[in-house]
Amino acid sequence: DNLVFVTDRYKAIENALKVVYPNCYHGLCMYHISQNLKAKKFGHDDKVLPAFYLAAKSYLPSIFEHYMGDLRRTAARAAEYLSEIEVERWARCKFPITRYNTLTTNIAECMNAILRDAREMPLIPLLETIRSKLQQWFHDRRIIAGNMTTPLTTWTQEHLLKHLKIAERMFVQPINPNEYRVIGKPIEGVVNLITKSCTCRKFDLDQYPCAHAMAVCQHRRIEFQNMCSHFYH
Repeated sequence: DNLVFVTDRYKAIENALKVVYPNCYHGLCMYHISQNLKAKKFGHDDKVLPAFYLAAKSYLPSIFEHYMGDLRRTAARAAEYLSEIEVERWARCKFPITRYNTLTTNIAECMNAILRDAREMPLIPLLETIRSKLQQWFHDRRIIAGNMTTPLTTWTQEHLLKHLKIAERMFVQPINPNEYRVIGKPIEGVVNLITKSCTCRKFDLDQYPCAHAMAVCQHRRIEFQNMCSHFYH
């Protein structure tokens, strides 16, 4: 349940997913779409690509519509092309379930880069190269994990510390025991501790506390690690 694949727009992949994983969700890689935009030569690349990236990364539908509106005014053909792709497959705020901040296929591209030379080998040596590389990675990461001093991954811990610095400048107003209005820049937010959500939608979509939620955790003296999805532990 809730399995998500993020790929480029290669039709064979889409067809295979429909057969093998008919109940999965299929997201599209933001970077590949941006390269298609460049290849289509709609013009105004200096405006089209930034507007596309901002729209794709938006957490709030209203912000998404703002940047898409800019795109329609600047390059109507580019905006029409993006609409034909199905925005719910590439826009973060439109995707039906959680993508855990995974908007590109970078992790697969990393593997492709490492296997660039190995792909010229016969099948058995190719498979052995893949096996050997994965063995090395699992070993190295097991050592790193064993030396960690926090229950969260290093990546998550660093992001939460950034949110904490922002949260320190925010003001928390209780609404009821579970909901809190948080006032601060760049926007205000209403946090619900039970649903682990915030009206800024970063808490909802990333599945770890946004700055608003961090401010509430400080106010309530709650361990913010407990508000993170198990994905980040």
